[in-house]
Amino acid sequence: MNVALIVFFISSLFSLFTNYTYHIHIHNYEFKYSNYSIHIPPSPHPSASPASSTLLLRRKFLPIFWLLRLSDWLQGPYFYAVYASKFTNINLNSNLNSPNNLISLLFLTGFASTALFGPTLGRLTDSHGRKAATISFTVLYALGALSTRVTTGSNLLPILFLGRVLSGLGTSLLASAPESWLVSESAKDPDTEKSLGETFGLAYAGDSIVAIGAGLMATKVEGIRGVTGPFELSAAVLLLGGLATCFAWGENKAMANNNNNNNNNNNNNNKAPTIREAISVVRSDEKIVLVGLVQALFEAAMYIFVLQWPPIIAKVVGQAFG
Repeated sequence: MNVALIVFFISSLFSLFTNYTYHIHIHNYEFKYSNYSIHIPPSPHPSASPASSTLLLRRKFLPIFWLLRLSDWLQGPYFYAVYASKFTNINLNSNLNSPNNLISLLFLTGFASTALFGPTLGRLTDSHGRKAATISFTVLYALGALSTRVTTGSNLLPILFLGRVLSGLGTSLLASAPESWLVSESAKDPDTEKSLGETFGLAYAGDSIVAIGAGLMATKVEGIRGVTGPFELSAAVLLLGGLATCFAWGENKAMANNNNNNNNNNNNNNKAPTIREAISVVRSDEKIVLVGLVQALFEAAMYIFVLQWPPIIAKVVGQAFG
């Protein structure tokens, strides 16, 4: 448990630097690389009606965003159960740990993948486009979900661990690419730019409803298809989300946001920020450090709870009802 806490904490804290390095490209809405300042665009007056351009952008972004989030929420309730089912009827070698420890390692593999490859994926997203990165997320995450279909055989563990690596890569893209696409698209129009904060509010308010619906859907599908059912449904949702992204979104890249900058700023804006520079900025502002620590501790506590809660509940229910 202590080792898991430490690893979760380090992975979450490292993701702060990863996300900072990536979002450093998002002009005017994240920490600006040129002066490390924070600028949050003002929200429109509550009584003002959104402009047509804002409504159009929301129609493009919100349904797809909620589909992508749905694919993630579907997997969560049965993460432990689906992997526990793989080790119930097989004989583990003496060199391997208990099933619970293997599940813990599978869990940590996804986080390690996100932490290690996040900076590289961020740069690739900036250079090749946020739309392409979002589509890549749907492919990677679908492959990770379908890896749970493997039941027996000598390749069981390698496939499961590979699936967790792919899911970790997908998680990094999900946490950055769609929102980066929205920020860049919003910056193209003054009306959408002013409404960006409200658009994000709608996105995450809807995400809460999506999470509740995903839990109900996952339970229903599990009763029909078994513990792999929610992962199969997640893959289908990812396919739908990927197709919708292909047809509804235009491409935007980080370099496109710098075309209007003067020549003196081009060199600084085009320079790819590094993890070392991100750490330096984080260390220079204790508020960023405190936010990162709070996030890391919260994520560590939450995921330890997620990992330990299913077997404990199953044991209690078994003792109570036989």
